[in-house]
Parts: sequence; C-alpha cells; structure tokens
Amino acid sequence: METLELNKYGYYPFSPFYKNESFELIFQKINSFYQYQRDVANLDSSKQIISIPEITKIYVQPSEPFAQGLDTTFLLLKLREPLHLLPESSLNGYVSFPISLSLFVSDKEDKIHHIDTFSILKPKLALYSNPHNGIICRYWETSFSSEIPDEKLFSTGILELNINNPTSSKVVISQLVLNFSYMEIYFKPTTCKTSARVKIISDKFAETEFITPSGLDGYNKSIDLIPTKILTSSKYLMEFGL
Repeated sequence: METLELNKYGYYPFSPFYKNESFELIFQKINSFYQYQRDVANLDSSKQIISIPEITKIYVQPSEPFAQGLDTTFLLLKLREPLHLLPESSLNGYVSFPISLSLFVSDKEDKIHHIDTFSILKPKLALYSNPHNGIICRYWETSFSSEIPDEKLFSTGILELNINNPTSSKVVISQLVLNFSYMEIYFKPTTCKTSARVKIISDKFAETEFITPSGLDGYNKSIDLIPTKILTSSKYLMEFGL
C-alpha cells in the first residue's frame, strides 16, 4: 500500500502508512478493529487498539502544548531578550510557542474520533515560583518580535501578544506564564496561531489571558481538547515575578 506524506494540517485519505521526517503513523486492520502505532523519531513510540470497523480518513490538527505524562495546563515563555515597558506604554508583537499534534480518525458515517495526542519535540519543564507552592509549566524559550516569526510545521505556532503597562512605573518582563486551558488555536494547512494579552499590575505582578486572535479569514479552529472550565476565570495572575 502507498505511504502518504504528512505535509499539512487537516484531512488525509485513509492509508495504512503515513510518514513525515519526524514521525510515522501505522494502521493495521485486524478483523473488526485496527491496531494503531505512532513512532516519533528519537523520542517515543506508542501502540494501541482502536475499536472501529472501518477508517475512511484521518485528521491531524495543532493542539495545546501538553507535556506528555504530566498533568499541567501552564506554559512558561522565557524571553531571550527582556522587554522594558515604560510607564503607560504597550507592546504588540509575536513569539513562537510549542504545539502538540492531535490525531482523529473518521468512520464511514463521517464521525471523527480522537485517538492520540503527542509532541514531536521533547518537552522541557520549569517551576514557576518556589519548590513548595510553585506550578510546573511546559517551558519554551523564544524571542519577541514585531514581525511574524518562522514556524516549523507540526512543532511550533505563532502567538500574537499584546502587553499593556498602565502603571506609572517602568516594568521589565523576562518571562510570561499562561494557562493554556483557554487557548484557542486556529490553523491553515501549514501554519497555526493563537493570541494572548498581558496586563501589568506592578513590577512583580501581571495578568495573562488567551484571547481570540485577529485575521481569521481562511483559518479553521482546532477542536478543543480541554473541557471548558465553567465559572472559572480565563485569566492567570503572575504573582511570583516577571
């Protein structure tokens, strides 16, 4: 059978074999079910049984930056160059962020079923605050830019940032912590993006929040894999330093 190249987000016709330079997906039909195998180069391998009698298509989408095996929904962005925000000023720009990949299969009734989420990057972790009451975060080092940064298909996306300092003091930011439970990811075949805003409260406190990005013509929204947290705030208060 033909091996299909994975070179975009979205739907692919069914094939037992899919391949990309970083990972492979293999489906083996066994009686009334499928054995699915995922191999990520130099990282991990996974195998599972799927109780579906027929697969007609697969669907690959960018998803939240989960750290496999770790129950956290926080992302720490370490900025290579600190941001100096003068009193009553703001910055608008872009950074990169890590993504996960989510795989869905479609049955003969065109219903899609989520079967796997994985990353082709080895997740790095960081502790925000101190060892006693800190939170474990997915760690990512990036640079702030006024121009859209390069992204790598299946690995990274673009995060639009609006940072506002309404205070009367200059504030320096070297890191940002965001709760990606509320992240909205939108994608085209070879690109994906999200957006967040940051409100400075003082030189030690800031409020971060994911919002809906602008300029969504031609984009599809990724299926949310984290149930909406009803009656909770989408805002996260950074209170252990910027």
